[in-house]
Amino acid sequence: MNRELRKILRRSIRRSLGRFLAILAIVALGVGFFAGLKSSQPALLHTADDYFRRQRMYDFQLMSSLGLTEEDAGAFRALPGIEAVEGARFQDAWTDAGVFHFMSLTESVAAPYLLSGRLPENPEECLGDEICFSERDLGRELVLTEDNDTETREHFRSGRFTIVGIARSPRFISRDRGSSTLGSGKPEGFLIVLPEAFTDEVWHELLLWCALPGEIYSETYRDALRGIRPAVETLLNRRGVLRVKELRKDAHEE
Repeated sequence: MNRELRKILRRSIRRSLGRFLAILAIVALGVGFFAGLKSSQPALLHTADDYFRRQRMYDFQLMSSLGLTEEDAGAFRALPGIEAVEGARFQDAWTDAGVFHFMSLTESVAAPYLLSGRLPENPEECLGDEICFSERDLGRELVLTEDNDTETREHFRSGRFTIVGIARSPRFISRDRGSSTLGSGKPEGFLIVLPEAFTDEVWHELLLWCALPGEIYSETYRDALRGIRPAVETLLNRRGVLRVKELRKDAHEE
């Protein structure tokens, strides 16, 4: 920059000092905001990864229209790289507080984080979703209403559930609780009950936790997941074929 250009710049700044300072402040604010975002992203990822590992959020969620059995769960436990397998059941239903997503309590995979109260001890007790209930709701009874059809009610052993605890679930990382075919299409929240609260004999899903290396969303984690996926998919297809044969055999014997 030559002497004449420096002189012109100084003159321009002196003549419009207020505008120059305003532009300087805007640039500084933008740089500071961008630097904050860049530094917060690793911290957010580390916090999420620590939470998911502590609650053992599943790496694979396996579902079948024919249901899944304990024999299926045992087969997946034998796969290399699988640290824990747990079956779960779920069902959306109308209650006197709105539509809720009922799901069975899991302990070794995707375990809920208890905020207050205690865990359910019998099929008529439940954990309430933190976005719908608070500690003041402990002891509150929720009732399945007549809005439920017969098929829905047949999934439950009881029509009444007492809230004994308030919990957070690693399955939901925002206030969105998924979709439902009931009501407005959005459940109010979730309710966690014991597996015995459902009448179903099979699991609706199997949750697999692998304790994979690397933080979530990292290439290390993705590579490890891709290494296990083929074996999981192959076994799931194989177990599906065996399940069909078993059902056909039972139907033939009847």
